[in-house]
Amino acid sequence: MNSARKVMSLSQVISRNLHKSRPLKSTEEALAKKRAKILKEQERFQIDDGTPVYLKGGLGDRVLLGVTYALVAVGMGMSADVVYQLMTKK
Repeated sequence: MNSARKVMSLSQVISRNLHKSRPLKSTEEALAKKRAKILKEQERFQIDDGTPVYLKGGLGDRVLLGVTYALVAVGMGMSADVVYQLMTKK
């Protein structure tokens, strides 16, 4: 019975430690840093330099666009092949 009380006591201590909140000041500072970073990104996307928005992310955006174009081309080619096979099948 004594060991059950110790386990119960230990679980209460762990529970109290897990449910404590962080100091408010550090949370506010972290949120302010994130907000500043987001505002900086928004400014970069708002610049009117003739680049489409979907390419302003840099090299990663260009790679994704190229992969998308390639997949569309492969899909259209495969669709054309299926249509051709269906047309020639008797």
